[in-house]
Amino acid sequence: MKINSNEGTLGGSVIQINDNGNDQSILWVQHTPIAEGQYQPKPVLLRLIINTPLVQDLAIVNGTAIIAKVEINSFQAKGNNASKLTITEYVVIDVLSVSNGGESIANEFLLGGTVGKVEKNPNNAWMTVSLALQKSKNDPTVWVRISVHEKFATKAFKYGINKGDNLLIKAKVQTHSYEDRNQNRVVSNDFKIDRVLMLECRNRNQQANPTNTPAPSQSQYGYDMPTDQSMPAPGDYSVAPTDMYHELPSN
Repeated sequence: MKINSNEGTLGGSVIQINDNGNDQSILWVQHTPIAEGQYQPKPVLLRLIINTPLVQDLAIVNGTAIIAKVEINSFQAKGNNASKLTITEYVVIDVLSVSNGGESIANEFLLGGTVGKVEKNPNNAWMTVSLALQKSKNDPTVWVRISVHEKFATKAFKYGINKGDNLLIKAKVQTHSYEDRNQNRVVSNDFKIDRVLMLECRNRNQQANPTNTPAPSQSQYGYDMPTDQSMPAPGDYSVAPTDMYHELPSN
């Protein structure tokens, strides 16, 4: 069975609008997730691509709260010192709501595709799983990175997870801003699993987690949400190289 899903619902407050050319605009949207236990999450910073006429028709300005149905897209860009960078963006398919006096923290994705690399971090209990999303054979492949705690993996992937497996999950995106070794300003995009809907292992005719079985909560695993410093180091990025600094929010 082939699993294909690349869709989500995102929301937040618009903090900057830039022209992207070809009648498209970049909306920099930000929201602060609800705190979980002792962990105080940092704001999620998102790059949304939307048709400029729609921005004008809906009177979207800085401060507008927006909720939109999106698809994930990524492309290569040149950074400092001939570095290559991957920019991750969220293409607006449909605007679900706009408000100039409200607030939005929508953040939900249904992601399905083929597992690429599975890497364990030797310095902590986290692992990263790369997932290839392709809605149809004519669409380009979009890679996303999923951060998974080993205790979660033990429960959710009881038969293991390997390259070539098919995975379907509900997830939320998390972002982390920093400057890399080439002095590129980077916004990494990682996905945190809320629920594993299906795992079809390439080398065995079994599902590792039955459909409709929810993944246990963080507290059931006996660990708290990590601080930003303990999260695994990103391997690919959503970035703004030097020649794109003008697109970044100034604050």
